[in-house]
Parts: sequence; structure tokens; C-alpha cells
Amino acid sequence: MMEKMNREMGGALTLAIKIFKNEYSKRFLHQLISSQLDMDRLDYLRRDSFFTGVTEGNIGSARIIKMLDVENDALVVDHKAHLFHRELSCFA
Repeated sequence: MMEKMNREMGGALTLAIKIFKNEYSKRFLHQLISSQLDMDRLDYLRRDSFFTGVTEGNIGSARIIKMLDVENDALVVDHKAHLFHRELSCFA
């Protein structure tokens, strides 16, 4: 289906498809859409917290994103964030 859409759009989706299939040279980009800390999960944490009324679990996506870094072509969480990781684990 993605390939068909890409053909219909004159190849405009080629890069996005490569990232989605983990075939792009910058592998860390795939982690942003498919990993334990992908953007969908960050969105889920915020929505779940909002709709359940549990403000303690309302983790700021911007805060998490600021702690991410790229090392050896992989997303990593800043080593200074180890305490925050415990906080996140309690609410996830």
C-alpha cells in the first residue's frame, strides 16, 4: 500500500518509507517511530494522563525529547536522566 501511494505521489514518500522500514542510513530515525520510547508512546502517555485525570503521570514530551541524544546511530537517553527514568517507569 505504501509503495502504491509513493508511486501515485511521484516518489515523494521514498525517504519516509525507508525510515519506516528501517532501511535509511540514519537508523536512529526509525527509533523515533518504532521503539520503547517512540513518538506514539509519548503521545499516549500524555493522552492517558489527561483522560484519566492522573496528573502525576503527565510527563512533558518536550522534557523527554530534550534528554534524547544520538550515539553510534542509536537514540539514547542522557546519562544524567537516570533519576527521571525511575520517575517515568513509575507512571508508565
